[in-house]
Amino acid sequence: MSLCQGVVWHRLKISGGLYRLLWAAGSLSAHLGRRRRAT
Repeated sequence: MSLCQGVVWHRLKISGGLYRLLWAAGSLSAHLGRRRRAT
């Protein structure tokens, strides 16, 4: 693997992790919002 490929792969891993964090936070807040409205 060349250096350029390594940099691109590293950025993809970071952006993938950030996307997963955002998705988890969004689904959690939506879940809490539904529960709060239900009660």
